[in-house]
Amino acid sequence: EEPDGELAAIGEWALTTATGDRTDLSFFPSDETWSRVCSEADACLGLRCHRREGCFVLRARREASAAVVLVANHHLLFADLAFRMAGAGFEDPGVLPPFRRVIFDEAHNVEKAATSFFSRSFNRFSLMRYLNRLHRRRKGKVVGLVPMLARISGHPLKGVPGLIGDVREAAENLDARCSALMGEGGSFLLEPGTRDRFLAEAGEALADLSARIRELIESFTAAIDTVQEDGREESANLAWECRVQLNRLSEAAGVADQFRAAEAAGNEVYWMEALRGGRGEGTVRAATAAAREPARSAVRLVITPLAIGPLMREAVYEPLPTVVFTSATLTVADSFGYWAGRIGLDARSGREVSTGVFPSPFDYRSNVLIGVPTDAPAPDAPGYRPFLGAFLGEALAASRG
Repeated sequence: EEPDGELAAIGEWALTTATGDRTDLSFFPSDETWSRVCSEADACLGLRCHRREGCFVLRARREASAAVVLVANHHLLFADLAFRMAGAGFEDPGVLPPFRRVIFDEAHNVEKAATSFFSRSFNRFSLMRYLNRLHRRRKGKVVGLVPMLARISGHPLKGVPGLIGDVREAAENLDARCSALMGEGGSFLLEPGTRDRFLAEAGEALADLSARIRELIESFTAAIDTVQEDGREESANLAWECRVQLNRLSEAAGVADQFRAAEAAGNEVYWMEALRGGRGEGTVRAATAAAREPARSAVRLVITPLAIGPLMREAVYEPLPTVVFTSATLTVADSFGYWAGRIGLDARSGREVSTGVFPSPFDYRSNVLIGVPTDAPAPDAPGYRPFLGAFLGEALAASRG
């Protein structure tokens, strides 16, 4: 669907959905369209928003605030912790209401989730999304936050669209250079043997992108300050949304600066990977959508912590009085040492740690039947799915369920 058609369809769905959850939609909206309606922690106006009465997120937060126990997945929890570490603190609502005690179930996945959320990255897709939210041309019309702000304030903001175009051009140039550097490979690691080549090929483009972003931020921030002086709520809300996009661009500029100064040492690894998507960043789409529009590619630049121990101490062990980890797969040779070391739960955590291994109450010998087919084709073979369907039927019948 066209973006406007998608937006209208989402508007109709919003009148009937109970949760506002994207997974309840009957189609895959483009990332650009969804970014215009979804709630994101750094962009939420909270109770200052003029649409707060119909907001699914605020409704869910009200319900969560009244709860004694909250159940959340690892990604949502670490999104909350990352938000609090960025300055929100632990006493006020963040992505989740304030909490003091946490139980990590399936705790063998904690390292992966934390590494993902404490990594920093950007790519051409995400940069274009931020810039398009500010200003772009569509079907001969100029749309975005910049023209809206100019219209309600009476200030032309003439220089801003040109600066946005400069950032777009710099992002395209950097993406092309990084793509050429990776060649046919799907990833590229900065290490002593590759760092000089990386800087020779992409260093200047990184510096140019960072400089153009900072020029846009400096110029547009001055314009926003002038617009906000009119004291109107509409102007203030639009100015807030503009600042959100500028903050995101600023974070990308910071990652670009760090890549230029990257050293193959310390607690961080610098790397790039190829992304492929339809109309958005790495998004899985229906086959019909993929057929309508060829997949595009981009390069994602990532800074990832090698060890999450220090971050876990700051985000979890120091502020929270009680932390429980539980999983069926935390020990190696009956010892928690390796896993605990990976997540910083050692002497440096400053916490008293109690551990225990408890046998399963489930009677496996009496209640489990293991059957291993010897005639199964390989999982990637054409006949695997038909075989699996027939085998499962036979196995259910033979085992009486």
